Amino acid sequence: MKRFYQIFTFIFAAFAIVACSDPKADLQADVTAIEQITEQGESLKNIQNLQAQLASGQITNPADLASTFTQIGTEYTKIKDGVAALKLKTTEGKNLQNKFVSSITKFVELMTQTAHYSTNQPTPEQAEAFGKLQQEAIKGLDEASQLLVSVKQQLSEKK
Repeated sequence: MKRFYQIFTFIFAAFAIVACSDPKADLQADVTAIEQITEQGESLKNIQNLQAQLASGQITNPADLASTFTQIGTEYTKIKDGVAALKLKTTEGKNLQNKFVSSITKFVELMTQTAHYSTNQPTPEQAEAFGKLQQEAIKGLDEASQLLVSVKQQLSEKK
C-alpha cells in the first residue's frame, strides 16, 4: 500500500508540474528560438555578405549574378528549414513559425527566378509573374517580421 501511495504521489506531482507550465515562458521560448534562427544564424551572415557584394557592384557577370542569387536562395532555405524544424509549444509560436516558413519559401522562389532571369530574358508574361512574386515575397517577409514584433510587444505587456 505504501508503494502504491508513492507511485500515486509521483504521478500527481508530474501532472502538477505539467499543468503549471507558464504560457508566457513557453511563448518567450518560442520567440527566442525563432529569433536565433532568423536573426542570429550563420546563414544570415552569409546572406549579408552576398548582398553587400551585389550592392557594391563587384558582381557584374550575369553567370556570377545568377550564382550569387542561387547562393542567397540556398542560405534562405537553410533558415526556412531551421524554423520549420522547431518544436514550438504555443499556438502563437506555431503561427509565427508558419508565417516565416511560407514567406521564406516565396522568397527562395524569388531568388531562384532572379538567378534564372540573370542569364535568360523573361517573356512579358514571365516578367509580370515575377513582379507579382516579388511583391508577395517582400510582403510576406514584412508581415512575418511585423508579427514577430507584435508577439514580442504582447510579451512585454504581460510583464
